[in-house]
Amino acid sequence: MTVAQHSHVLLAGPNRFVITNVILANFSLSDANSASGPYVWPYGLLYPGVQVGLNVPRRLYLRDTQILLNSSSLQQYRRFFEQRGTLVYSDNATFLHIPYWEDHQTHLHNVALLLQPQGVSLAEMAGNKSVGQLNFVVAADQSTLVPLLQYLAGSNTSLPFMVYLSANVTLRAREAVGLPLNRPVYFVGSAWEYTSIDFGMEVNQLALLGTWSYATFSWVVFENLAPGDATSSKFAELYDMTMGYNVWPLLYPRNQNRVTLHNVTLVMSSLEVEEYLFRATLFQVKPAGFHEQLESINANYQEWEVTWLPAVDSVEAFVMVSTAMNVLTCNYTSAPLVWPRLPWPAWANDTQGSGPSAPKHTFTHVDVTGLTPVGTEAGSPGNSEVVLLTTNMSFGEMLPKDAAVEMQLVQHIRQSYAAAPDRQLYLMGIVAPPVVFDTGYAKDFIQLPPEVPPGYLTIVDVVLQHLAQGPKAPEPGASILTPDVWTMLLWGIPRPTHSIVLLSNVTMWVPAGEFSYIRSFVRASESASNFSIDLQAGQTMRFSNVQDLRAEGLYIQHFAGPGIEADSLQLRMEPGWSQDGPPKGFWATGAPAGDSGGNMSDVTVVVLSVCLVTAVVAGVLGLLAIVLWRRRTAEARATAAAALHAGKPGDVPLSSDTGSGHDGSNVSGPQGPSDLLGSSKRLAASGQAQELALSCEPVHDSSDSYHLQNRAQLTAELARNQFGVNRLMAKEGSDHSDATNGGGRAAQQQQMQGLGRASAASDACLQRLHSAITSMSQDVLSRRLQVSNSNNIANGVSGTVAAQTLGRPSPIGDAGQQQQQQHLTNAEGAVHSGSDALA
Repeated sequence: MTVAQHSHVLLAGPNRFVITNVILANFSLSDANSASGPYVWPYGLLYPGVQVGLNVPRRLYLRDTQILLNSSSLQQYRRFFEQRGTLVYSDNATFLHIPYWEDHQTHLHNVALLLQPQGVSLAEMAGNKSVGQLNFVVAADQSTLVPLLQYLAGSNTSLPFMVYLSANVTLRAREAVGLPLNRPVYFVGSAWEYTSIDFGMEVNQLALLGTWSYATFSWVVFENLAPGDATSSKFAELYDMTMGYNVWPLLYPRNQNRVTLHNVTLVMSSLEVEEYLFRATLFQVKPAGFHEQLESINANYQEWEVTWLPAVDSVEAFVMVSTAMNVLTCNYTSAPLVWPRLPWPAWANDTQGSGPSAPKHTFTHVDVTGLTPVGTEAGSPGNSEVVLLTTNMSFGEMLPKDAAVEMQLVQHIRQSYAAAPDRQLYLMGIVAPPVVFDTGYAKDFIQLPPEVPPGYLTIVDVVLQHLAQGPKAPEPGASILTPDVWTMLLWGIPRPTHSIVLLSNVTMWVPAGEFSYIRSFVRASESASNFSIDLQAGQTMRFSNVQDLRAEGLYIQHFAGPGIEADSLQLRMEPGWSQDGPPKGFWATGAPAGDSGGNMSDVTVVVLSVCLVTAVVAGVLGLLAIVLWRRRTAEARATAAAALHAGKPGDVPLSSDTGSGHDGSNVSGPQGPSDLLGSSKRLAASGQAQELALSCEPVHDSSDSYHLQNRAQLTAELARNQFGVNRLMAKEGSDHSDATNGGGRAAQQQQMQGLGRASAASDACLQRLHSAITSMSQDVLSRRLQVSNSNNIANGVSGTVAAQTLGRPSPIGDAGQQQQQQHLTNAEGAVHSGSDALA
């Protein structure tokens, strides 16, 4: 057995054996066909079992390791990983590379299983030389990489070629100019330490123009990526040549997917990182107002998921699939890692702004450290400014002691218009983690100059909470018709009457009363609702394609109101609104201060509604009790009459059971069977069965701030003796009736059939009445439950309501807000789920 090393590290923990950056040869691997493992254990170096003295099983960690083995073992493991759907790189004959795999005994990270050639020493393989018909090189460096590619990568074949990079390399023009890669080539670096490729601010070094050309890069760093040049423009399609993240050192048609980046770090300028994050956000959010950018983005990209990593000021791309390349778990940063950053090439200024989708905006990055104007590479101000927000901010009563970032943003917005009044301003949050603006009920958390034109400010992909009302909301005359009471009109952004603030993919947390009033217009039976709410002075709020998402709130495709227009707006209910300070107006818990206009708070309206429904239910239950008492009285009288007339010829035999009155005493009556049969005959002849009229009509009460379900309005018209007739005739059928003559028997049977049908109708009506009353009782219970839960939520939340959009988590890094949001989401979902189930 042999261990060949180019940087040998062998570490052993209490029960963990970690082998890193070695070549293992002449070891027998554990059997891949074993049902229980272990797998990929080099027997002779290490065996599974219980660690002595610890009584815990041993675990093997292989990282940046190459294992040489025979063809049989290689094929066994090839089938082993294929059956488990593991991502591997292989030519199916000489190499099998496993980026990552683990089970309870083995962890593999960047591990290669390679065919060991016959008659070739390990020193020759480790000495950066290619051997025979093998399709891999175990260690390529600066001196051997380009010759190896020239010798082996230019072959026109579909067989992949694997290159393991053992050191940092430079691929500048003097090393490689249009070097053809006419077969699939894998470039794999180290997962343990940086393996960098310096492209030297040059382009078109590697040409992927053959039939089988494809390049995969794994665990490497790209540095000094330059913009495309005139040659690149011939292959650029709709891709931006000014951006280095499009990897212009690789020359190939960008409408053909010929590149995969896996665990690659791309180092570029701050503008390019900002642009990458901006475009990924556009793809995920698709806000209104970016038609030109979205046109090229939608044409090029099929999948794109990223997140901002504030700790390292970089963008992590989980996945990106485009017409040009695939990206999996790659990092985009502006911090050089191995090579110093070189200046822009001479042709860069000639291509700035000339690409098919070149940026036409200026960037300002906002993070926890403050505002950083990024600008454009060409120095042009562009026709818009994008303030890219990557951190949460608080204003007003929630303003933190150290509010430097918030104050910088407010000042920057003022100065931005003065510097370029013709330019549009976009405040854009990133998708992950979500950006929350806690306005703290501020009346001016964003201040716009009085002369700004309509549509100057657009807010994109931001969560807004603790929104303020207008100045007239606390006044005694304020009502539901007063625009100032509606927090969704963004009174925290004072602006001229002619100005309009645009929103796209924004989530607003609004007071419970405001939310519930809007929700009452949404018809649950339809997929989407369109409606308007008229306000004073001829103003109107228009809602288009509104969907009730239950626990996720309301989704509004388009909203237009005084001074505001929004697309893809989401409303969430904020039960704790105004409870972390003095009442803020109309929607505050309890009646607004000085309210003499008859306005009621949300909770008051709900309580009154519950009382009203309770009274209706009590009345219906009382009516049912009276009906049942009359039925039992009639049955008792009929039974007594039957007992008196028992045995008389020609009479209908009756049961001998006695009934009980409502006071518990036995009840009997003089009613004769002939009269009873006469009334029942008339009932059967007329076809009038017992009637129970039930009508289910929707109730709309504009003062009820909670969504009112359709309630049953019940009316019951019950004949006094009719229940007794039906129950009596349903029970008849004794042997005494069999003793009557044939003609009388037939007549009685016909009468009995008619009365039996009437009895069945009566039973069905009673069942409907019982179901309707039960439904109404449950409705009352759900209303009480909703009020109780809302109060519990309001009392349990300390005033900061974490925000959550469609598919969005709570802000990362704020544990307190995460706990509050979880409590809020669970409670709100329980209220709606319970209400839906009861209704």
